Amino acid sequence: MLPTIIPFLCAKSVEASVEFYTKKLGFKLDEATHMPGQYAHVYLGELSDTTAQIMLHSPAPPGSPECKTTYGPSELLIRLSGDEKGKEIVDEWHDKIVKNGVVAKEKPEDKPWNCRQAVFTDPDGHELQFYFWLGTASK
Repeated sequence: MLPTIIPFLCAKSVEASVEFYTKKLGFKLDEATHMPGQYAHVYLGELSDTTAQIMLHSPAPPGSPECKTTYGPSELLIRLSGDEKGKEIVDEWHDKIVKNGVVAKEKPEDKPWNCRQAVFTDPDGHELQFYFWLGTASK
């Protein structure tokens, strides 16, 4: 089994971010690793087999040294698959998220880099790019 990579995202309010990811995007909260106000682990699907996981953390959890790095938003690529649906899966995710009250930064669109994507921003400015790979570009 291959390892899972879990990005850490700095959240000014871990609880506000948990609310956004669970209520607006459909992630689940891993209660076992949730330290309110400090850390939260969110994921899509089932925890035992998902590769879509994010660890949210406060800039400087209580008892830890202050962060020495400058805070800056990150970009996450979230690859959607569903061969039976094709690129329309991006539109479905977009519509579901917008229905939950999130404004899209970019509506679904086929891009020159050969994917269809929709872009959202979380409460801390992290950019979430939901995309479907269209295949190898023709030359």
